[in-house]
Amino acid sequence: MRLRAFLMVVGALLVVATFAFPYWQPLVQPTVANVEIALPGLPLELQNAFVSLPQEMQTAYQTLHASSPQTAVEMVAAALTPRLPLPEEETEAPEMTSPVIIASATFQQLDAIRAGQGTLNIYQTADGELILRFDDNFSLTNGPDLRVYLARTEAPSTGAELQGEEGALEIGLLRNSFGAQNYTLPVATNLADYRSLVIYSSRLDMIYTIAPLFLRLS
Repeated sequence: MRLRAFLMVVGALLVVATFAFPYWQPLVQPTVANVEIALPGLPLELQNAFVSLPQEMQTAYQTLHASSPQTAVEMVAAALTPRLPLPEEETEAPEMTSPVIIASATFQQLDAIRAGQGTLNIYQTADGELILRFDDNFSLTNGPDLRVYLARTEAPSTGAELQGEEGALEIGLLRNSFGAQNYTLPVATNLADYRSLVIYSSRLDMIYTIAPLFLRLS
């Protein structure tokens, strides 16, 4: 009987402690000095890095946070992830037999927090292989689960527009958010069917940059 009463008291205390958590949390949680909470929900270790971003970017993230806090936090956390270069062997131009540039494009900056820049070329070799190569000047704000697509429209603004009725061609995961990198396109790809190259975050259902294709087909 005493044991049962004891367990009931302990259970009641746990319930009270749970509901009172916001009041006693500061007493047991270590404080972090000199950290300004500029974006609620962002890990403390990233707050100082956030306030070091250009003011235009901070404002854009905070505006997004007002309507979609989780999306804003994920975008900022990804954007602040250190960008490491690819191994040199993955950035060198691949060996190609009599390559001809059949398409090129320039990446666009969509807004202050989705900043794509640089150029790409698509090569066709003598044996018909298609090689997509981002040039050394390519750069993009880091994002979660970024993937490369060929889209049938020139400027899709949403995932639904990217896929459209006929669908988009997924080339693969983005290998890096900056610098030269190579992708091999499926043999049966008909570039005349596509109008742009798109880098899209499937996790956030968000387009990060667009590069309208300029075809040099005969």
